[in-house]
Amino acid sequence: MTPKTAFNLAGATREECCNLYLQSLGNPETRRMHPLIPTGTITVEDLKIDFKTWYGGVLALARAIDPDVGSPLPKYGELEQVISKSTFVDQVRGAIEKAA
Repeated sequence: MTPKTAFNLAGATREECCNLYLQSLGNPETRRMHPLIPTGTITVEDLKIDFKTWYGGVLALARAIDPDVGSPLPKYGELEQVISKSTFVDQVRGAIEKAA
């Protein structure tokens, strides 16, 4: 399977979108674009706000490149089901530690 990027998002699954978010947190260069995620204790609410902001930016960029790409992508509500799980919060913590 071809990795999903901003230039190839059409048909991305919930898991692929969440993995892109984790990659963004785990990269020291892009980690700076997540000021809503505090250093220290991360709550699910912090994560939801940051993810929603990040995903809105991803959708805006994808639609600017290809106006049709946004419609087959998961809606935020579907992604919220994944990011609200404690296992995803643990993955976020691991990605942040990796970027440190």
